[in-house]
Amino acid sequence: MDLSWLVGPFGYLGIFIISAVMTANILLPYPAVVISVAAGAALNPLLVGIFSGLGAAAGELVGYGLGYEGRTLLFKRMKRSVLERRWKQTEKLFHKYGGLLVFVLAATPLPDDILGMICGAIRYDVLKFYLFSAAGKVIIYTVFAITGKLLFGSWAF
Repeated sequence: MDLSWLVGPFGYLGIFIISAVMTANILLPYPAVVISVAAGAALNPLLVGIFSGLGAAAGELVGYGLGYEGRTLLFKRMKRSVLERRWKQTEKLFHKYGGLLVFVLAATPLPDDILGMICGAIRYDVLKFYLFSAAGKVIIYTVFAITGKLLFGSWAF
């Protein structure tokens, strides 16, 4: 089955852009993994996984940005109470173990948009967020691309 028409003239850059756009859409999430499966059948699945994963991690920055800006609204409404103390405890724990959590959730097919918003709200380092997210996304999208190659493609690159 020849699925090369899906990636056509845009190749790996197109895969990056499509994955970023599909992942950035928080209100109506589209399964970006479909692109990885289809493109993996037509192209090198390792490169498809890398470009899809990097694009998907870039798309997750939209949720991060929403959380970053939403923090101001949250703290305006938050009273000085137990809730604020719990928030500070959560921030402390997240700054210590957040990278592992971001990586693990990114490496699974579970939705992780809320996690990006939380990372933005607690001001988790954006570069760390992107790198941990990209590492996890590259792994999962490579698995999907190899699945596409096995199910629908030929191994002639």
